[in-house]
Amino acid sequence: MGSAIAVPEGPGNIISPSGVPEKIVTAEAPLHILTANEIKELTRHLADAAGRAVKAGFDGIQIHGAHGYLISKFLTPYFNKRTDEYGGSLQNRARFLMNCIHAVRTAVGPAYPFWLKLNSADYMAEGGMTFEESKVVMTAAADAGINAVEVSGGNTASLPRQGPIRAIRRTKEPMYFASCAAEAARLLKDKADVGVVGGFRDVDAMETCLATTDIAFISLSRPLLREPDLPLRWQHGSKEPALCISCSRCFKADNVSCIFNEETEA
Repeated sequence: MGSAIAVPEGPGNIISPSGVPEKIVTAEAPLHILTANEIKELTRHLADAAGRAVKAGFDGIQIHGAHGYLISKFLTPYFNKRTDEYGGSLQNRARFLMNCIHAVRTAVGPAYPFWLKLNSADYMAEGGMTFEESKVVMTAAADAGINAVEVSGGNTASLPRQGPIRAIRRTKEPMYFASCAAEAARLLKDKADVGVVGGFRDVDAMETCLATTDIAFISLSRPLLREPDLPLRWQHGSKEPALCISCSRCFKADNVSCIFNEETEA
């Protein structure tokens, strides 16, 4: 079928749970609704890729189940209108993810580090996965063999300034997924580590977050594009916040890089 699509997939032939297009349209391309057999084939391909990662010497792997990518779309009622075993109830919507986890864990063995990135919620006006549902999925994932969950949130259909990439100066909300991650960490204590990404810029605030919650780790994204040596700077005693201003102009169609570094290089 032909339909409008948008980031995060980008241009090209796009696979989809049920053919529902993105709300923010940037391109026109076919949306292919996956058959049950194709879903099973994708699961096998993911397990094969995980096995290759082990053979190649990678320290661990992470499944991306957030931000409106394919697994995330299966979890989100707005995008998943299926009436078969992969749609409807939360258990069915999570089936693709859970089958991927089981297949990958079988491929890599019981001891290999295996993480999951998951939305705390989709933060949509309607049809989004809720935090209560996310906690159910996190728990099932931990029981199935995930070693750690990295908590994020949102997608391109999220409410204004509620997506995964937020301008902190406009929202006045740094560390915007920390409270959800802290609750998830309490829930999964002794089952899996829980980390968090999103809006971390101040090293003292990060240390306080780690010291006062059960959160096990903090991830950085945009700050490392501007300062690749940022962790080393903090490790050597600097307390200056990250230089990243969260403008998100680093995400471009042709590459991902900080505009301030480009201006310096020019």
